[in-house]
Amino acid sequence: MGAVTYPHPAVSQLIHDRFVPVRVNERDSSAAAVEALRTYRLLWSPGFVFLDQKGSELRRFVGYLPPEDFQAELYVALGLSAMLRARYEESFREFRLAADRFPESPVAAEAIYWAGIAAYRRDGRKMDTLKSVWAEVPLKYPGSTWWQRADVFDVNPAEIFGPINRTP
Repeated sequence: MGAVTYPHPAVSQLIHDRFVPVRVNERDSSAAAVEALRTYRLLWSPGFVFLDQKGSELRRFVGYLPPEDFQAELYVALGLSAMLRARYEESFREFRLAADRFPESPVAAEAIYWAGIAAYRRDGRKMDTLKSVWAEVPLKYPGSTWWQRADVFDVNPAEIFGPINRTP
C-alpha cells in the first residue's frame, strides 16, 4: 500500500481532505498500539477499519488494494457515514461516486445497493426509487451477491432502462 496506493495523488488527496488517518504498526509493542490492535481486532496487515465521528465502526477490510479499488472503498465508507447522520443526498452522491468512477471495483455493486437505500430514504421512502436504483445491479453486475440481496422485487431492468444488448 505504501509503495503504490497511498502515494497515488487521488488517494492521498482524498485521505487528506476527508479522513483522519491513524496508522498502527503491528510490530509496535507500546501499550497504545497493542490496545488499538486489540480494540479493533486487526488480525492481518494491512487492515483497515473505518470509524464515524463517534468511534463506531462503519466498515473494514483486509489486504492490499490498488488505488482505484481503495478509492472506491473510501467513497463507500463516506457514504455509510453520511447515511448514519441522515444526510441521504450526500450519502447517495458518495455511493454513486464509488460505483460510477470505479465500475470495475469489487465494491461497485455494493455501492449501487447502498445508493438505492440512500435514495429511498432521501425521497421519503418511495419504493419506486429503491427499485429503479437496484434495477441497475443485475444489468451491470449479474449474479453478484448484491443483486441477490436486492432481488426482493419483481423488477424487470429492461422496463426501467430499456432493452438490454448483451452482445459486444
